[in-house]
Amino acid sequence: CEVVVSAAIGSMLVMWFCMVCFILLSGLFTPVRSMPDWAQYLTDINPMRYFIDAMRIVFIRGGGLLEIMSQFIALISFSIVMGTWAVVSYRKND
Repeated sequence: CEVVVSAAIGSMLVMWFCMVCFILLSGLFTPVRSMPDWAQYLTDINPMRYFIDAMRIVFIRGGGLLEIMSQFIALISFSIVMGTWAVVSYRKND
C-alpha cells in the first residue's frame, strides 16, 4: 500500500477502509443474492467472498475439496495476481 500512499499512517487508513469494504461485500453478513446488482458485480473481485463461500460449503454443507474447487481456483488466482503485483511494484528504499 506504500506504492499508493507515501506515509505509513495513510496506508493504514487506506487498508482499514479496504478491509471494511471487503468484509461488508463478502457475503458474511448479508447474502450476495440480496445485494443490489452493482454490489453483486463488486463481489466478483472480492477474494473474501470466495473464502466465505468455501467456508460455508465445508462447515454448513459438509462439502469436500471437490465442492470448493471453483473457490479454491479463484483464491489461487487472486494470490498469483496480487503476489505478482507486489513483486513488480516493490521499491527498495536506499
